[in-house]
Amino acid sequence: MSDTFLTASEASKIASTNKVVLREINLIQEKILDAVHNCSSDNNCQSGSYCITVTGDTPMTYFGQISTATVTNGGQDYEPVVATASFTGSGTGATADLTINSDGEITDVEVTAAGTGYTSGGSPGGVIDSITVTNSGTGGYVDGQTIATISDPTGTGAVLSVNVSTGDVVSIDIVDGGSGYTDPVVTITDTGSGDGLGATAEATFTTGTPGTPDAEIVVSHPSGVDFDATVQVDVSDGSVTGVTIVNSGSGYGPLLPEITLANTGNGQGAVLTPDVEAGVITGVTVEDAGYLYDTGTTATVTAAPTSAGADATVTLTVTENPLSGVDPYNYYLYLTDQDTACPVEKDIQHIISYFRKKDYSIQAQINPTTNSTIQWKICWC
Repeated sequence: MSDTFLTASEASKIASTNKVVLREINLIQEKILDAVHNCSSDNNCQSGSYCITVTGDTPMTYFGQISTATVTNGGQDYEPVVATASFTGSGTGATADLTINSDGEITDVEVTAAGTGYTSGGSPGGVIDSITVTNSGTGGYVDGQTIATISDPTGTGAVLSVNVSTGDVVSIDIVDGGSGYTDPVVTITDTGSGDGLGATAEATFTTGTPGTPDAEIVVSHPSGVDFDATVQVDVSDGSVTGVTIVNSGSGYGPLLPEITLANTGNGQGAVLTPDVEAGVITGVTVEDAGYLYDTGTTATVTAAPTSAGADATVTLTVTENPLSGVDPYNYYLYLTDQDTACPVEKDIQHIISYFRKKDYSIQAQINPTTNSTIQWKICWC
């Protein structure tokens, strides 16, 4: 079976984009056991079954980790920078709230205030635009006393004026076409002393024409890009009635202050996240302690773009190797329940030889947690 374990050079190339290379504990433990597998009962450690047992959940330990980050000054004005929406155009007063997912995409826009005065760019439908007299009646209508009204399931606001000649309804004028009409029914009535009967008329209404509103939605965010949407405007009163997302964009998630490290030596991999309450840094969570950091590593709190955050300070505690000078070879020889036909020192040297052939830097050390297992410090640098 071929050995496909990464060389140090291969690991280093991947590490530039993947910080967890060589930190997958199970894989490392498996390869350490593979390296020991060649030990045999003839004490030559070349072939055969395992000679020692590598135990514990952490066969590899990194020193120089960021163990704690303590806030010494919480500063002020570190509120998260969030995306906000506004409307441009001829109107005023429209506002909206944004819904943004964990990927920084805008997934919904809710109009919270419709505003007024925005131009729709189209003409309204449902406006009464003509009245045709279909029956002038049997005579007896009195001019000035005869009226016409329109009933409709949805339309309102139409005002009509009836023209009477020699007792007959001859025409009906539109004073106001109203709006929203879908099924208008015209009724003609003599409200005075006349005895006219039977006059009828029919109404038609506009279907409306679409247009391009002058209202546009603008999303402000330091890093968000590519959001696009169209705005719907009511043609009757110029209010914003809705927003349709064309492109959700990206990068619109809330921006928090960041903690950057300096004077790190060979340190890498640490991830520190500040906790913010009411604009004040109240704590720092060590998401990843990293490894190989110098004890003089310092931290700086950097406010998010456009944020006014300032004055926060953080101090770090970096763990050092507590086992400096301890000889794991001699220590391991005295452990109980270790059934081996090979000298432990040869087993350890065989593991070290395996990884050094792959150009890794490797060192055996005592597990400070259990004091009964060997840990391995491995680096491709």
